Amino acid sequence: MLGMSTGANAPEAIRAVRNPAKTLRKELTNWNASKERTKPMTTRTEKGINIELFTELCRHINEHHSMGTFSGKKIKYMRPAFDFRTGRCFYIRFEGMFQSGNKDFYTVNEWRDHPKSLHARVMDWLNDVPDTYEPRLSIGADETPNEA
Repeated sequence: MLGMSTGANAPEAIRAVRNPAKTLRKELTNWNASKERTKPMTTRTEKGINIELFTELCRHINEHHSMGTFSGKKIKYMRPAFDFRTGRCFYIRFEGMFQSGNKDFYTVNEWRDHPKSLHARVMDWLNDVPDTYEPRLSIGADETPNEA
């Protein structure tokens, strides 16, 4: 057959192609069981939203801020980005009928030092609590941009 390997791992490779979800679960289980992680979890990843908090956030938005409600932010689209290494959401973009039409929340780059978690920042925004945090520039704390 085309694409068949005749090596010792051929049956395992065929099983991986036939059932990729099962193979991925097995690999993730093996990775989680191993003690040889390259980097420990940092506080930056802990500021992201785990799947339980994300589900709670979706319910709250559906009940109080969706397009069908008469109050709230009128959110039409929510676009999260999950890091499958940590299982946490590190970015969310909201689109809808509010001030600018788009609102982005990050836990990376200049927002990595924010004192609040991503979930707390999103909930504060949904409840109209102002955020006074100013993100630091990527060029460094003691450097100034060149004025030319």
